[in-house]
Amino acid sequence: MIAIACVLLYLAIAKQYEPLLLLPIAFGMLLVNLPLGAVMDPPTTVIKPLTDEIQESAQYAMIELQDAAGNLLNSFYQDKNASVSGGLLYYLYQGVKLGIYPPLIFLGIGTMT
Repeated sequence: MIAIACVLLYLAIAKQYEPLLLLPIAFGMLLVNLPLGAVMDPPTTVIKPLTDEIQESAQYAMIELQDAAGNLLNSFYQDKNASVSGGLLYYLYQGVKLGIYPPLIFLGIGTMT
């Protein structure tokens, strides 16, 4: 289906065969068949441990046992919050939800005709 979408995009852009019809259809086909996982996921916060910092703390604890013992225990329980952005379709649906697309479609069709 991705190959067919690419052929339709080529026909619409390069050959100018009904570009107002083929271009949105081909682009929609391409978006629907993207081989990406988690395309619909909203933005989240992922908690992952600081493994590099834990290893460094363990090395320093071997050298300076008394000073690094407190830091070592703290670093084992320290987590890093890393934000993960949402998927492509999540942001496209945000445009639908916020009502951005109808004015854009109206302006786009008006400028193309």
